[in-house]
Amino acid sequence: QGRLLALYSSPVNWVRLASPKFSRIDMAAEYYDRHLFGRQTFHDLLAQGRRPFLMINATDMSLGSRFEFTQDQFDLLCSDLSSFPLGRAVAASSAFPILLSPLTLRNYAGSCDSPEPDWIKSALSDASASMRRRNQALEARAYLDSRNRPFIHLLDGGLADDLGLRGPLEGIVTRENAGRGMPWFQVDQIRKVVLVVVNASVAPDEGVDRREKSPGLREVAEAAGRVPISRYSFETVELFKETVEKWQREINQRRQSTNAPASAVSGSSAGKSLLEELQFYPIEVNFDAVPDETERKFFKKLPTSFKLPPETVDRLREVAARLLRQSENYRKLLRDLNGPTMR
Repeated sequence: QGRLLALYSSPVNWVRLASPKFSRIDMAAEYYDRHLFGRQTFHDLLAQGRRPFLMINATDMSLGSRFEFTQDQFDLLCSDLSSFPLGRAVAASSAFPILLSPLTLRNYAGSCDSPEPDWIKSALSDASASMRRRNQALEARAYLDSRNRPFIHLLDGGLADDLGLRGPLEGIVTRENAGRGMPWFQVDQIRKVVLVVVNASVAPDEGVDRREKSPGLREVAEAAGRVPISRYSFETVELFKETVEKWQREINQRRQSTNAPASAVSGSSAGKSLLEELQFYPIEVNFDAVPDETERKFFKKLPTSFKLPPETVDRLREVAARLLRQSENYRKLLRDLNGPTMR
């Protein structure tokens, strides 16, 4: 954080920052690219040929919707994600308004042989489609209009999805059936899905409620940014849990219907080849679960910052591991993995 501020205040960079085609976020992206990611691109991740699947989110400033750095999203822009620098994607995902300027992408839609995805046409022509699905289709179609949207301006991903859950959630609810809900893994080939949600939201400043004096501009600005994000995050977690439970039921019902004919034909000897029930383990790591009030308040008062004292970082790492271990679903996962169905 200090190094970024030093770059912004250096007279050497004032000429570059005066250009309408170069801003603070571009300078931050250059710094991340050079010092944090070694100038690596998304192609370097693909070349490793192994998990995890990385999904970096930003917020489309005009639509107010999530913009994800995936090839599916870049196909709408007629762009190649593989050549995009990781540092630039991370800069977009952390471009908090006012502190940093939006990161701008060029929209090349219409310049390549990339037809409108079938799911967009299906969602907009299906009278029974949910409003959520139709809205997502309209947002995706908006990127295909490069005449009116030749540039895409991206802000901090937390404005649209602070927990990063909307991507997996939309992957479930926007598909026609549960079996096609998550394209990055084969549902029929897995038996256990672990979902770890890390919610590091901070507590509101309760001191203002003990003063008659009206809150100042800084306090109001902080509340304006914090309140909608916190409320939206809470609703996202609850919606995600409900959706996952429904998805699990649908998949297991389908597996049962698949198992029934196979069992009838082959008899009990086919038991080992039958599809097992899919188990979901939603695990939330949240400071609210810290039992000690003093310790809980310490963590919930930590600022959102690029830099924290080393001892604070150590405490954060320790409490995160502790909260994970005390999660009932995490303990259930360990018990199930140590059973006869362990893979």
